[in-house]
Amino acid sequence: MVELVAFKHCLRVLLAALACSPAGAQPLDAAPNGFDLQRPEIAEFVDRVVSHHGLNRQDVRAILKEAQPQPKIIEIMNRPIEKVAPWWEYREHFLSEERISEGAHFWLDHKNSLEQISGRYQVPPEYLVAILGIETKYGRVTGHYRVLDALATLAFDYPPRHSYFREELEQFLLLIKESKLDPLTTTGSYAGAMGAPQFMPSVYRRYAVDANSDKRPPPDLWSDWDAILASVANYLHEYGWRAGGPVLAETRLDPDPSFQIEPHNL
Repeated sequence: MVELVAFKHCLRVLLAALACSPAGAQPLDAAPNGFDLQRPEIAEFVDRVVSHHGLNRQDVRAILKEAQPQPKIIEIMNRPIEKVAPWWEYREHFLSEERISEGAHFWLDHKNSLEQISGRYQVPPEYLVAILGIETKYGRVTGHYRVLDALATLAFDYPPRHSYFREELEQFLLLIKESKLDPLTTTGSYAGAMGAPQFMPSVYRRYAVDANSDKRPPPDLWSDWDAILASVANYLHEYGWRAGGPVLAETRLDPDPSFQIEPHNL
């Protein structure tokens, strides 16, 4: 009896300590270090996706409860390389001999698919190959952030573009319902772009197609190369690509004696 009383006392002490600890003080609607689902903007978001799309409220909350804020993403968004690197440095990064060589090998490996898809969508194969090389080095670098974390961070902790990223988070939840993607393991860029073509969720749902041009169920844009190529071609086609149309336009630089073109090989 003495041992039982002592055990109960010890248990009460441990429970009291847990309740007072930071972990014990976590809101019930948040995973450790996660988002508090009671935040007004998050509760409003849940209400909207449930009412607009008929998603199960418990399922939506269960997914969002697993999202983890990523401060590093906010840091990257405030200083993206596209804004700080001049064009000639940016070009040197992408137009490397390695990437060009990989592109040539990729073209040979997927020659038949490229010819068929190019003919169907009237988009020359060189543009499809180039886009995949620029975006992800032909599928080798598709991003290491969990898409759920990236989109939730930007949707709820990045005011400058929260409207856009809340829409993309909404589209991601719909994509999860329609596809075989696992919201807890799907990774992508710091902005939530996915797969070899780096499609945002809204683009994925609208333009991704398989080799037969079918949209549903959404295809695998990580390893199904026929679907990847068809999806990029379909995206360009739907956005108004016209076979034989101009893709470049000449421009003139204002005279500036402090700037010289030659050293930058433009």
